[in-house]
Amino acid sequence: KCPNINEKEKKYITKKLNLSNKQKIYFSSIKYGKCREIFSNKIFDNLNGYNILLISSIANAEDLKKFLKSNQNLVTHLSFRDHHKYSNSDIEDILIKFNSFNSDKNLILTTEKDKVKLVNFKDNFKGNKIYFIPIEINIQDSEKFNNEIIQYVTKHKRKC
Repeated sequence: KCPNINEKEKKYITKKLNLSNKQKIYFSSIKYGKCREIFSNKIFDNLNGYNILLISSIANAEDLKKFLKSNQNLVTHLSFRDHHKYSNSDIEDILIKFNSFNSDKNLILTTEKDKVKLVNFKDNFKGNKIYFIPIEINIQDSEKFNNEIIQYVTKHKRKC
């Protein structure tokens, strides 16, 4: 993930990796979308100046936290191990933490990946709105990358 990489840095990284002639490198970045409410999918436009309880079970949430903080948000992160399966007890802990916030502008936010797991706890949230933030992966030279994949698959497809 290299959102703001210049040509000099690309060359340096490519050289450092010491790629063979058959290997290629593509640089990518994450683009965050507009927040959505997890139960209604309704868009939440203005994510500025909130006290956010971030819930995640991803390996590394640092980029997401930086993005949220860049919008003048206070971020408290409840991190669970990667691929965590949420329990009723987890939801209780989340709500206890959220209810301890002393602000009028509070919200619970999670990742698109965790949304799928948390949507099953609608009754537990009892009217508390919880949002997720979708992501989009941008690959530099995406047309070239896509053509490379298509060529590889075409060349190596099995005949039935």
